[in-house]
Amino acid sequence: MTDKPPQLRPENAEAFELESVARAYRHRPPYPAGVVDALLSLLGSDGGAVLDAGCGTAELGRALVESVDRVDAVDVSEAMIAEGRRQERGDHPNLRWVQSRLEDADLRPPYGLAVAGDSLHWMEWGVALPRLHDALHPGAWLAIVHRDWGTGTEEESELIPRYSTLQDYQPYDLGRELVTRGLFTGAGHLRFAGTWHPTIEEYVEARHSQAGFARDRMGPARAADFDAELTTLLQHLVTAGRVRTRPDDGGDRLVLRVVAQVGWGRPAGSTRSAGSA
Repeated sequence: MTDKPPQLRPENAEAFELESVARAYRHRPPYPAGVVDALLSLLGSDGGAVLDAGCGTAELGRALVESVDRVDAVDVSEAMIAEGRRQERGDHPNLRWVQSRLEDADLRPPYGLAVAGDSLHWMEWGVALPRLHDALHPGAWLAIVHRDWGTGTEEESELIPRYSTLQDYQPYDLGRELVTRGLFTGAGHLRFAGTWHPTIEEYVEARHSQAGFARDRMGPARAADFDAELTTLLQHLVTAGRVRTRPDDGGDRLVLRVVAQVGWGRPAGSTRSAGSA
């Protein structure tokens, strides 16, 4: 079995432990309408507790917490959890924050649903998937949620890799990687689309919430150059009519597309071949 894609090394995941990345996280686009309802439908009529695995600021967990018995929000990053606590429903009595790697966390199973929003790819797959299997109620689902956002332009696609600190990036399909390793059996998939309306400044800051654009790792000069070039590009795209805007009291806001993929299935237990983590 081949190794994980090289950009998914643990040291790259550690970018999310930086306070600057956690602060920038609030500028990411919201999940499109329908994602939360889809997750609730996977929980089923019996309800139960939900595990938000690699929760970050627990955007999904906080959205679910008022509709379920309990949410256990697990993340290794103290900075992310602190930021999540400051957000809406971050102090909800049914939300239990757990600062730990999922692989080592103090879980309280069984869970009626586990969700992983743009997080599972960073984990040690051969340990995390069997751990999720053991933590879920028999027959319960693991939902893997991925969110795509950006201008969708060739110019931005060329700019991003020039500045990213993840210079060994290789495209990959998480679901296919897990299935190939015998760690996951898919059962269904849904796609949701929505719009996002950041200012140019908010969009630039959202990029700094990504592992490859942590200001601390880019360095002040490189980060400033990136900000300036991305800002200029966005202004050009607006002027050329290739990115629409809408007026707002705080200035014009971009009109951008956000797409979320929700795939669900069953993680494999430890008796299955774990392949390479």
